[in-house]
Amino acid sequence: MRSSSKWASVLLHCAQSDIVVAGYCARYYEPIEGVEYKVEACVSISGDVELADVRATLKLESAGGKVTYTTLASGPVSKREWAFLKGKMEVSMAPVKALVYLEGPPIGIDILASCFSIAPSKPEPDFLVEEPKEVDVEGNVLLNPTFNTGVQGWSGICCKVNHSGLHGWKGIMGPRGKPFALALDRTEGWQGIEQEITGLVQPNETYLVIAMVRTAGMPHEGAYVLATVRLEYGGSKTRYLSVGRVKASSKEWVLLEGKFHLDGQPQKTFFYLEGPPNGVDLLVSTAVIKPANPPDCIGSPLKKQARTLHRCFSSSNCVYVSFRAFLNS
Repeated sequence: MRSSSKWASVLLHCAQSDIVVAGYCARYYEPIEGVEYKVEACVSISGDVELADVRATLKLESAGGKVTYTTLASGPVSKREWAFLKGKMEVSMAPVKALVYLEGPPIGIDILASCFSIAPSKPEPDFLVEEPKEVDVEGNVLLNPTFNTGVQGWSGICCKVNHSGLHGWKGIMGPRGKPFALALDRTEGWQGIEQEITGLVQPNETYLVIAMVRTAGMPHEGAYVLATVRLEYGGSKTRYLSVGRVKASSKEWVLLEGKFHLDGQPQKTFFYLEGPPNGVDLLVSTAVIKPANPPDCIGSPLKKQARTLHRCFSSSNCVYVSFRAFLNS
């Protein structure tokens, strides 16, 4: 038997070259109990017969030594063309060993398989990937940080910005079912999604940045998503602050964290997310900017009133000015 099969999670791929099987093609792996898998095989036969039945079979070995066999997919297969066998598989209890193999034709007839795959019926992140912690938006200065009002306040940098809606986008759901924004039709790595934060951040202050991001689109092994602050001083003078970065993929949501310090007062200030290569979509479910060292009101009789004022003005352009003015009054 010659085989070029490679494992990716619980998927068995044999598509790089055909597999010629004298007997059967089999592979051990560890399925997750209670999870439904789809089984697909593209097969043909070789030998002295024109047609033969081919089956994909699951063999389970339990801890007590019990062995069971289940037919996952089957059908008549011709030696003159390729045929697809499709079925489903679910394991109710975790076995000691699980063996999936192709069988069926009479002795002397070879099974040819151009692909043989076992994959979760639902998107992998729904049950195999742990969701990152929820982002705390308290003290945030950005408008519409969780995209609950569409993409209000956000715009694309030479690309299209869309909203996922409440039902996700192309099978992708936001963390905990929340909506998210998408930067689409990107042709350069620096293209992404931005928001102007002029007046929302103050000079001589340090700010924390937190963003929940993901990628989608053409296959890739993961790409860095960058958080950047652009400072425009007028004329041609522009300065860029690298805030943070994280390696993202199309498999799960990841948390980007960083910080930046403003040591001057530019005419305009923008926050944006960029980084993945052209052709890769950038997804953002939450983006937060807040002071690294918020004013300490502990011990002050104005603590409750001050925090209330801070929340009331958190989406305006004078949040921290008003907050400090109140504390100093």
